[in-house]
Amino acid sequence: LVVAVTIAYVATRPRLYVAEMKILVKRERIDPIMTSDARVSSTPPSPISETELYSEIQLLKSRDLLERVVLETGLHRSSQESSEPATAMSTAEAARVLDWAVNELRSNLDVEPVRKTTLINVAYSSGDPQLAARVLDRLASLYLEKHLAVQRPAGAHQFFTEQAARLQQELRAAEEKLRGFTEREQ
Repeated sequence: LVVAVTIAYVATRPRLYVAEMKILVKRERIDPIMTSDARVSSTPPSPISETELYSEIQLLKSRDLLERVVLETGLHRSSQESSEPATAMSTAEAARVLDWAVNELRSNLDVEPVRKTTLINVAYSSGDPQLAARVLDRLASLYLEKHLAVQRPAGAHQFFTEQAARLQQELRAAEEKLRGFTEREQ
């Protein structure tokens, strides 16, 4: 009887697919120490601390990141309990559906550090294998975007914008000189 019940349970329960990815946490670059002494070498990077690892995990679990994943993968549409079209839904109803979908994503998402490493294991469970893969793909892309925005040094964007503008002016000046030279020398 126990074997029959077990077989019936296994045969009738819905399939659950789990998509997994691992994220390696490391420092992007090392700023070398610039001196006139040729014998000075740069120090090796310090290892990633547990605090830094858990900061990245919190970044992965952040509400704004999960909301974007829900909206971009359409999880909020599959979770609508009402038959109302999305355009007829009130703002409060849309916020409730989004909140429910984010909580559902959070409950099916498992983000944990791998013991004694600087790896983060991320797994998402779903009844649809394509959906599970799509959710992790979007999560990875959006996480990298957010990670880069958070880790970017202050003033980097302004510096590169100024440099690009300066180089464009130099390019225009060089093109003018070239035109003047071709007209003069025929």
